[in-house]
This record gives sequence, structure tokens and C-alpha cells, in this order.
Amino acid sequence: MPRPAADLAALLDTAPASAVRFGQGRVVAWDSRARTNTIRWRETDLHDLPVIAPGTSMSLGVGDLVALLGWAPGQGPGTWWILGRVIPPGSSTTVTGALSFRTDDGIPIATFGEPDTDGALWRLNYGNGSPAIRAATTGTGQGARAAIALLDDRGTPVVATDPAGGLARPTLPLHLVPTAEAETDPDGPALWPSTSAGDPVPLLTGTTPIWQGRIAIGVQTETSGLATRAHWRLDFNGRTVISEQTGTGEAFATVPGWGDGRAPGETGEFTLYGWTSGPGRLWLQAVRAHTLASA
Repeated sequence: MPRPAADLAALLDTAPASAVRFGQGRVVAWDSRARTNTIRWRETDLHDLPVIAPGTSMSLGVGDLVALLGWAPGQGPGTWWILGRVIPPGSSTTVTGALSFRTDDGIPIATFGEPDTDGALWRLNYGNGSPAIRAATTGTGQGARAAIALLDDRGTPVVATDPAGGLARPTLPLHLVPTAEAETDPDGPALWPSTSAGDPVPLLTGTTPIWQGRIAIGVQTETSGLATRAHWRLDFNGRTVISEQTGTGEAFATVPGWGDGRAPGETGEFTLYGWTSGPGRLWLQAVRAHTLASA
């Protein structure tokens, strides 16, 4: 039996078109840490909108274009949600803003694009939330330089790169061995390189890959006879980098050419010279010899 036309009226009478709305807005404020936002839609600022698609929207930043979904049943007050970021054809797809991952207990596991108190722009954390790997940038524009550090559970850097190039941590030892010109003498410290010359004599030398921009050396000396003073200096690739020193002591120098054409990892030859200022004998030993960060 045919149904009366009146019975079809309810099926043909659709809900008001204004119940569901689509639109686009511009991010004017976005705080990923506080999880607050302000979206401008048709010259109206909408505050703290929920996000439907967090996978594409957690990294939103100020100025991004976003798609909006609205719901206003019965012409009453409406609700808006952020669907995600809108990327026009031909434009850059670079992710902007900050992105953070946390456990269900709220422990931060990874953060990207949100600098911490030390200026790190991204961090990977241990299970307790303390930083494990962090990357930071110093300077701005053309002079900006980056560094990365591996930290222990107490936050102490264990391995780190130097913004100026090479390694900042750990310090790396210099390989120094006695030269053919070095002498030994039973009256002095056992097997220490020795000389009785009044002019510089190479006593210790070594070729080492250089990964850090500064040199640190500590020298201990002994004298006998009428030698009133022990003298020493350090050369690098035939160039004096630590000028004449007297007696036991330590000194620092910059690796020649570091940051100006010399690449980290290139090898260099160090030579430690010794001599006396009077008749007698000098014994000399490098008790500390290593490179360290450029600054």
C-alpha cells in the first residue's frame, strides 16, 4: 500500500545547514606547554579550541593556517574544533611551533622546538624526565652555531660537541713519546727524558688527530749540577704555540688555524723542547697533555 506523502516529510526535512560549519582560521597564539591557543576566525578570536587531529596539530605555531570544524545546533551557541594545519599547494611543509611527548603520568619524554633554560631546542629524556640528549644553538643568523650533548642521569654532560667545531667533551690526550735526542741519566727520575744542552732539544713528540680547539699541558722538571733553571716550550707542526716556560708548570694554547680552515680530526705533530740555563742536567716529563674545548 503506498505511503502518504505526509509520511515522507520528516525524511525530506534536513537539519539546518548552520548546524555544521567548516572554516579556516589563523593561529595568533599557541602555547604547547600550557595547551592554550587563540585562533582568529573572521576577525573574531576563538580561545583554547580543542584539537581533533593532534598528530598534525601538536606542532602548530603562530601564523599557521588551520582548518576548523564548528557545530551550532538549533542556531544556538556554537563549538569549534581545530582539524589540523592547512598547507596550500606549492608552499613549504616545514613543521613550526613546538612538539612535546609525555607519558600518561605526565613525564616529558621528548620535546622539539621549545627551548629550555639552557637554550636547547630539542631534548630526548630518560624515563624519569631528566635530559639524556639535548641540542642547543648559540648566536643568531650567519653566526649561529649548534652543539649536542649526551648527559648522565644527574644532568652532567658526558659527551658534547663544541659550537666552534670538534668536541667539547671529553678531553682527549696527546700522544707524546721520547725522541731520539732525549737522553736518560741514572742520577735523575727513572726513564725521564733528559738533556744537558743549553739550547732547545726535542724531548717528547707525537702525532695525534686533533678534535678540540685548545691545548693544555702540564710539565714537571728536575735539575742537577749547576743547572740553575729548567726551560721548556711546546711546538705544533713546527710552530711554537706555548712559548718559553721556566720550571714546573702548566700552560694553554689555541690550536693554530682552528675555526679558520682547519677541520676537526686532522692530525698534528706536537713537540716538547727542553734545555738548561747553566751547566748541569734537566729531566722533564709531561704529566698532563690533552686537548679541550675551544672556549
